[in-house]
Amino acid sequence: LSDAVGQGRVEAGAPADWPSRSLRAIHFSGEFDLVGTDAGLVWRRGDADWRTVATIGATSVRSIAPAARGGWWIGSHRGVWHLAPDGRAQPMAELADPRVTDLLAERDAAGADVLWVATRGGLARFVDGVRVPHGWEETLDGQFLTSLMRDDLGRLWIGSNESGLFRSDVNGELEHLSPATGGLPHQSVWSLHADDAAFWVGTFSGGLIRIDRVDGGMRRFGEAQGLSNEVVYRILPDDHGRLWLSTNNGISVLDPGRDLVQTLGRGDGLHNREYNSGAGSRGPDGRLYFGGTEGLDVLAPDGLAATSPPARP
Repeated sequence: LSDAVGQGRVEAGAPADWPSRSLRAIHFSGEFDLVGTDAGLVWRRGDADWRTVATIGATSVRSIAPAARGGWWIGSHRGVWHLAPDGRAQPMAELADPRVTDLLAERDAAGADVLWVATRGGLARFVDGVRVPHGWEETLDGQFLTSLMRDDLGRLWIGSNESGLFRSDVNGELEHLSPATGGLPHQSVWSLHADDAAFWVGTFSGGLIRIDRVDGGMRRFGEAQGLSNEVVYRILPDDHGRLWLSTNNGISVLDPGRDLVQTLGRGDGLHNREYNSGAGSRGPDGRLYFGGTEGLDVLAPDGLAATSPPARP
């Protein structure tokens, strides 16, 4: 068993009072815990009992983002909701496609509360709770979008399931990176991450793609480079510069500085073999939380040595 796989303040696995073992969204703040499942949302404050949010219903909850005005934005297959700290949930305006895949909450230069919503049918933007045009409707309407990221240069990155990656430039124009345009080697993007050296793109069946910040050069990591699987659902960093990747076959840990990949599986104590898109979160204590088809896995990165021996049965 690996010392990296263990328990945090939140129990690993799937407690009996969760509506489904299959997890889709995770948010642990240290005070409030929220977990989106394929059959609804559960939450608690501190170590209190888990509570379901009946208003949202038995739907797949795909994304959770803290709201600037307090509480959280909840992205589900029944649209977007605002959850208050007392557990009251209010629906937002209807979307053309209610099947939300990701949320990005931020403040604009004027201090307004902005929420970007990726869905299976395009992109929506809300400013202080009111839906407003974003200007890219002609390009993005009807697109199955999967993931959102704002980088430190102010650019918005938008991943899609079938059309690669869209990225806004400094003028607000939308750039399209895909195999068809020659800007990306794989068309199905499911996760995004940025660090000081590179931008990282997780794909469905195309592995992990590194885009260099300086020259834009791309490098692909797949099974041949040591990944346990070429579906990358979530990319979470640890304090040592490593990237923890949830896949369809366990967890892969990439050390970019040393070109070293380590893998964790059931033999290391994981509950899951197959993880779910979007189901990953870093807690305030540095622990990493990944959700899959068999509940929650809690990982302590400091427990994984830079080079580790094979898992013990």
